Amino acid sequence: MCKQGSRGLVCVTCSAVLLWGCQRPQPRAEGLPFQPTADRVREGRQPGIFYTVYLLQLAHEEHGLVEELWQYVDEDAPQGASRQLRRRNNLRVGLLQDRFRTQAEAVLERMRTEQISPVPTFGPAGKLQFFACGGSRKSVSVFLWTAEDEVLARSFSHLSLAVEVEAAPAHEKLVELVVTPALLLETTRRQPIRALRTVVRCPAGGSLVVGAVDPRGEGLGKFFQTSENIPDDREQLLVITVDAVLPSRSD
Repeated sequence: MCKQGSRGLVCVTCSAVLLWGCQRPQPRAEGLPFQPTADRVREGRQPGIFYTVYLLQLAHEEHGLVEELWQYVDEDAPQGASRQLRRRNNLRVGLLQDRFRTQAEAVLERMRTEQISPVPTFGPAGKLQFFACGGSRKSVSVFLWTAEDEVLARSFSHLSLAVEVEAAPAHEKLVELVVTPALLLETTRRQPIRALRTVVRCPAGGSLVVGAVDPRGEGLGKFFQTSENIPDDREQLLVITVDAVLPSRSD
């Protein structure tokens, strides 16, 4: 398991997240700390959740291991946008099944991951956080499938992908995460894609996984490829682990 650099709370601002998303890859730490760190909880704070965000970068030749990891992730657990609609847009969102944690960590140990960037965060209830997780691209066209089985196409001069996360504690051991992909048009403006809004009820200690069906394919999932330069491109995975839930005092 990798050691976290700081136990302090980090309030992630938009600019800090954007800089983090563009960091140079760091040497891989051992494993991924799925275990909750409840010692971050302090009485008297407003309701919300403590969670850690990990951005994993790995070479495309390891895509088989990514597929193996997804075997332990329940893509039918989220509500809102259907699994079929997400996959049609080349996106995958799911909840790591607790009974498969040992197998999932074994797969992660086999990955030659080039970057694991833990960002410990306190998310106040109802407050939106967003994480730039997709490669920045110029002169790109985006194809978006809708629930009405229509496809919309738009062209942009500069674009990257962000994932918006809003948290609502259900009770002391469960949190509701609302995950919405968003097109990041510039550093201060983003366009949420409401049709792909996904709701996940995640227990304390649980992990949400976001990635692409095929980062080299079309649709939004291609933004999980960090570069268009072959052979230097990398596949990315976004893992959000709920450390602890801080419900309202009346719960």
